[in-house]
Amino acid sequence: FIMKKSIFLGIIALAAVSMTSCSNDEVTLAYPQDDAIEFGTYLGRDALTRGVVLDNTNLANFGVFASYTGETDWASTDGYNFMYNQFVEKSGTDWVYTPKKYWPTNKGDKISFFAYAPYATSTNGIEVVSAKDATGAPSIKYTIEPANLNNQADFVADVLMNQVRNGDGTTIDSKDRLVSFQLLHELTRLGFTAKLDRTAYDGTAANKTKVNIKSINLLGDEFYTSAKYNFATINDAVTPPSFVRGTWSDFTKGGLDVAVLLNVATPGAYDLGGYVEPGILLSNTSEVTLLETTSGAQEYLFLIPTDVHGIAAEGRVKVEIAYDIVTVDPSLAKGHSVTPATKVINFPAETLKQGVAYMFNLTFGLNEIKLDATVVDWAEEDINGNVDWPKVDA
Repeated sequence: FIMKKSIFLGIIALAAVSMTSCSNDEVTLAYPQDDAIEFGTYLGRDALTRGVVLDNTNLANFGVFASYTGETDWASTDGYNFMYNQFVEKSGTDWVYTPKKYWPTNKGDKISFFAYAPYATSTNGIEVVSAKDATGAPSIKYTIEPANLNNQADFVADVLMNQVRNGDGTTIDSKDRLVSFQLLHELTRLGFTAKLDRTAYDGTAANKTKVNIKSINLLGDEFYTSAKYNFATINDAVTPPSFVRGTWSDFTKGGLDVAVLLNVATPGAYDLGGYVEPGILLSNTSEVTLLETTSGAQEYLFLIPTDVHGIAAEGRVKVEIAYDIVTVDPSLAKGHSVTPATKVINFPAETLKQGVAYMFNLTFGLNEIKLDATVVDWAEEDINGNVDWPKVDA
């Protein structure tokens, strides 16, 4: 579902000055109440949907850019003259930031806001690339590399363009002061499960085989390790809200080994006849989650999408899986046999769309080796010749 967006803006009370004619020429001032800009968020347009997925319970911070444009609409020549990568964090049930900013007091004055989460750090792959004196919509660089896979961010964003607080007549209205972002998932989410097509290990003398997944690599012409996210600039303050997505550009192609995220374990010394290669063991038709879990919750890999339409053709993104087929066999010198294999699987066309979640379900088919034997009759061959044996001398 897509939730309607409610945009709550603040109030401004103009200072009212009343003068009374009395002996002391007393002047009474009614000061304006607190007109600070306050933030709120709603995260989870899940119908569009190694990191943990952001939701309304674990979102801890976000960043904001803002442009004040007077009575004119935002234009690409406008800069960040009101907020630049403002850090906003959760404090109890409130969102706080410093220094506190206030709404303009002129009716019709406009502010445009650009928000993203989580806030850029040196370890989560998010980097602000727009300089403080730049103009136009801000840009964020997103990078996927082994160094940040354990802290990979579920990048989300929203825009609120040309926000005003107009009322009737010459006064500013008295609505709430809240600027409420509805943050949209802007990456592609990917999970993995795997199973066998049969029971190959059950403790009986006959079934002593397991498949051990050792690595998963992503590659292809539309697999990207970094790209630049460009905020949307279409007015989102309409009814109903437009929910326009940002776009991705400046792609860097590459490959990625996600082994660091796999839910691996090392077999015990005698579990598989001495086979102790770390990996993910499959033994039957039960699905196994391949990526790690946190507090019992599935973790995911976040990918950089080409756009909302997904990859252009089958095989533009591939997954390469390396695994061993291991059979316990006490009659062998090592106590087991191993046959390694590597398979490459193509993602279908129009998958890996921006803002969509996918679960990649792998099924490993085992080709059982069946043995048969017959006894072949002796081949008989006649040999003709004369033999003088023993030879008798005259």
